[in-house]
Amino acid sequence: MAVNLHNIEIIIMMANRGRKSASAIDMPIGSIRFTQPKVDTKFQDGRLLKDTLQEILDNPEHMVRVEIPPIEVYWSSGGYHAAATGNRRLSLFKLLCEYGLIESIPVIVTPKKKSKPAHESQTIDCVQETILRKTIERHIGASAETPEKSDDNKAESPATPFPQDRKHRTPSQKSSRKPLGTLNRNATLESSELSKSVKKAERYNPRRKGKNRICDRQ
Repeated sequence: MAVNLHNIEIIIMMANRGRKSASAIDMPIGSIRFTQPKVDTKFQDGRLLKDTLQEILDNPEHMVRVEIPPIEVYWSSGGYHAAATGNRRLSLFKLLCEYGLIESIPVIVTPKKKSKPAHESQTIDCVQETILRKTIERHIGASAETPEKSDDNKAESPATPFPQDRKHRTPSQKSSRKPLGTLNRNATLESSELSKSVKKAERYNPRRKGKNRICDRQ
């Protein structure tokens, strides 16, 4: 039975998909150039660029280092590295680098090409570039609106003791509170003065007419 070497290579490539090769090294994104004038809106497996970008934004370290296969680059005769494969991936990485989200990526350096490609540039034409930029800006805005409260901030703002708790009452609160005996004595004095005023109060006398109807109680 004949063995198809091409199919074996495809199986090995799919098995190693998402794993960083042992020969992969970190390289600054700005030092890698494109080798195509434009990129499509989808990858070869049918996944959209914007969906992959959102997955990277949700977990950049895991996606860039583990899930996404490294880009193959070569040393060009012009004195720089260029992408032998992965121009679509490189377009996403360069956008993320432009917004300061990532700086370097794992790459695999391949032997130098004998002939220089027709196109080697730092820019590339992408139909979905506006949508991709809005996705990144929306993610950055959402992260800025919900900052997490650090432990240092929690330590600087201790809980205020409940004012009704006598054990945690401040000196000013303790001094402002009057003793119970003083309150009872003041209440007794007020009640006695009220009773005296009631005795001297004017009452209605129906036997008298005019303003003489009101007379003092004897």
